[in-house]
Amino acid sequence: MTSSTTYKIPNSPSPSIENLRELTQAIETAHPDWCQSDIVSQLRRSIPEYSRGIWSAAMPFNRGPSLLEENFQHKFREIVQQMIKQEGIDLGHVVASIDIAQSFDIIDDTHASWAGDLGSAVLTSFRERDHLQIGPVGSRASMPDLLGDIDGDNIAHHMLEGQELEALFNYYQGIGEVNMSNRYTTFAQDLGLLDQVGRFQSNAINIIESHTKSFIYSSNFIDNVRHFRKLVDGVLSGEVQPIFNTDIPNLIQNAAEQFREIIETGLHGER
Repeated sequence: MTSSTTYKIPNSPSPSIENLRELTQAIETAHPDWCQSDIVSQLRRSIPEYSRGIWSAAMPFNRGPSLLEENFQHKFREIVQQMIKQEGIDLGHVVASIDIAQSFDIIDDTHASWAGDLGSAVLTSFRERDHLQIGPVGSRASMPDLLGDIDGDNIAHHMLEGQELEALFNYYQGIGEVNMSNRYTTFAQDLGLLDQVGRFQSNAINIIESHTKSFIYSSNFIDNVRHFRKLVDGVLSGEVQPIFNTDIPNLIQNAAEQFREIIETGLHGER
């Protein structure tokens, strides 16, 4: 079974979260006109891959490089790496998921969260003709990535507008009904994967597949498949042989099944 991570409520905030709180307080002092959502957006944009490509399509009114001073950007990137190493959560994915959920409703916000990671893993597997793995460190949808996506979604969907940072800090301190101790239950319920008694719905896989498929085939994200055009053209022309009978729909189903297994493992740990 795919490995998962379940956390107990900590007695005190993690060093990473405490460092993030100190950083955001310094940013607030330097930029008193910025609200909490502005700071989240600037933190997101301090990660290079979150300020181009998909983000330009998803957030045309909130894109471009971060306006943060370089020392603040560098510190945030250090905190992201610290949290990945110490707690197995990619904080960059957390703030990205929160930020996209607060943007204009141009796209399905899962495209910039877990569905985007699953879809990217599918496309990478298709391009490189390798075994699709969801969860392992180094994959396009690693556990730190997915935990960051799940946590970011949970925070974004249960916070009060204008309190993005406080919601994030409370979540990792175990404050409130929705926090990291029930991340999988909250996520699965919000996505409609569970029935009233907490069991997986019969269409749970279909729900995961539909979001992932939407990411892959959406015209808004044509740039994501541009690199695969040569391979696809080769297959269609007969110059390149397909990988046995494995095609993108089968890879999507495989990714959805692995993601469901990760969620199921997490749910067992929370019960």
